[in-house]
Amino acid sequence: MKWYDKISGFYDFFTERIYRNERNELFEKLELKKGDSVLLVACGTGISFQPILKRIRKEGRIVGIDSSPKMLEIANNKIKKNKWTNIELINANAELINSELIESQMGEKIEFDFVIAELAFSVIPDWKASMRKSIKLLKKNGKIGVLDGFREQNDWINRILNFLPKSDISRNVSEYLNELTTNYWSKRLGKTGILFIGIGEKTTANKVYKK
Repeated sequence: MKWYDKISGFYDFFTERIYRNERNELFEKLELKKGDSVLLVACGTGISFQPILKRIRKEGRIVGIDSSPKMLEIANNKIKKNKWTNIELINANAELINSELIESQMGEKIEFDFVIAELAFSVIPDWKASMRKSIKLLKKNGKIGVLDGFREQNDWINRILNFLPKSDISRNVSEYLNELTTNYWSKRLGKTGILFIGIGEKTTANKVYKK
């Protein structure tokens, strides 16, 4: 996205401070552990690399996908600076993610233990397709975890909140994720209750994959 290319230089400055606690709570609830494989949808500048690696260690693996070359350039610089060898990046639209794309980029088929999407599905244009396709890449009983925002009213407050990230927080991401997964759990965060985290397990229901 050209917009995210433009704001890539100061993206970390704001989001790391604003969402640090919420992000860490999501990771704790997901119970990431040593050796896990993680797909990061709209990974951006790699702001979550370090806290995830802290949990999955060098035995784990992260694959990050993002459509912004500038955001990925910053993410790649972090990888080089920290000499991380278990993170791979894909410059592609998250709406198009599937097993063939992963295999063509990684050179192998991968099923993930976790899919994590932070402030992603409120931004991705065809977010429902992206969510369904991401879930399909999970292992049996794999989990998807999201950190995002939701405020149903499409008013001036939402327009202000949506301005910088070019998002749409009137999308009920949590509700749709609940439809697609099993054992779904969610929690509203902060005083406003706009931010939430949601976690669900992959279901074998055909409706998830055939839409």
